[in-house]
Amino acid sequence: MSPQESSHQSDNPQVSTRPTEAPEPKRKLTMWPETVQSGVAKRVAFALGEGRTIQSVCDQYGVHRTQVARWRKGQWKFRKWIEDARKAVQEQVFNEGLALKANRVAHLQSTHDRLEQVREERAKDAIENPNSAVKGVPGAETGYIIARPKAQGRIEYAVDRALVELQAACKESIAMEVGDRNKETNEGGKVTVEINYVDVRSASDGNSKACRNDAVVDVSATEIESGTGE
Repeated sequence: MSPQESSHQSDNPQVSTRPTEAPEPKRKLTMWPETVQSGVAKRVAFALGEGRTIQSVCDQYGVHRTQVARWRKGQWKFRKWIEDARKAVQEQVFNEGLALKANRVAHLQSTHDRLEQVREERAKDAIENPNSAVKGVPGAETGYIIARPKAQGRIEYAVDRALVELQAACKESIAMEVGDRNKETNEGGKVTVEINYVDVRSASDGNSKACRNDAVVDVSATEIESGTGE
């Protein structure tokens, strides 16, 4: 090889004819690795859907709040799990307990029955117990009369308005639930019970100074017409 050819080759190095390989594309980092973490994410999503706070869920499953925010933002499946959990909770709430009309009516009936038991036991005590506080008071045998100690040793006997109103409210609520009442009836469905009955006696000598007003019960017109008012 001549010196000129050697010099020419050194000035123009040979280029490799091997095909160049394309660079390997960078792997996109995912926030949803195919590991047990996806199972953790699902439990986190369902816990959030059930209404728990983010902090309590993070503390339980050892997940940072930032990670939860990333899942919520970047993973549609995570958001769907949350929504599925919310729907499940709503369905459970609206199909159990007092959300069901039958259960509400049963609960109101039970409440009314217990109130009626109080009235019946008072009536029995007024009849059978000679030392009853309301013995001999007009109307005591109904179970609605109560004794209230007043100043200077006096005792006031009056109708237990709270008991009457609670029983009336239970009846009205049951009527609304079963469709026998319009909620607009009687000023939004309210039942007004006005009863004035006072019998004042001296506790010292037992003499009676009666101050009695006629009992007035003000209920809705529909209740009077249906015959359910007492």
